[in-house]
Amino acid sequence: MKTDGGPAFPMPDYLDIEGGRIWGVSKRDWFAAQALTGILWHQINDGRDFLCNDGPMRAASWAYYMADAMIAASSKPEDQP
Repeated sequence: MKTDGGPAFPMPDYLDIEGGRIWGVSKRDWFAAQALTGILWHQINDGRDFLCNDGPMRAASWAYYMADAMIAASSKPEDQP
């Protein structure tokens, strides 16, 4: 089962109008946004064009692929590479 990694910036004292906790963006979404920045920067500088045809979906898929890898790596015990 995939996990979203939990909240990126947990603020458990914030409540919505129904009294539920507001957790904000997930770690998966945060990591994907950071990865997407790098992907788009890289494509501009090496001539690849992720923004034509199926490019945006491909770039987004790569961003979430990287985010999932970061979450998996961060959940491993420290003594494992």
